[in-house]
Amino acid sequence: MATQAITPAVHPVESTLVTSGMTTLASTGAGNGFTFNYKDGYLVYLYNPTGGNATVTFKVAQGSLYSDRTITIPDETATIATTEVDTWKPESIFNDGGTVTIECDVLIQAKVISQITRSA
Repeated sequence: MATQAITPAVHPVESTLVTSGMTTLASTGAGNGFTFNYKDGYLVYLYNPTGGNATVTFKVAQGSLYSDRTITIPDETATIATTEVDTWKPESIFNDGGTVTIECDVLIQAKVISQITRSA
């Protein structure tokens, strides 16, 4: 079991360049996936280049606030169709000691970028 670290990138000027330079998952299943440092405002782009649907699992941090009360919060899952790109914005519940983990059942590609902000 191993995870691959993704280094967040600056949002590209051209939206068509979002999928360039993506990291491909090396192996599938529980304990294998992508990790990146949590930061409010990051966006994750997930691309499924395989021949079937991809089931992606976003791992929820099970902090002591919940486990001390025997509360388990389920992981979030999503299905990405073949050749589709999905975006996901991690909320603080996915921050596990400063790291976010994403697992998948097929070899998808991912890229983490900083979110564009606009001034008024």
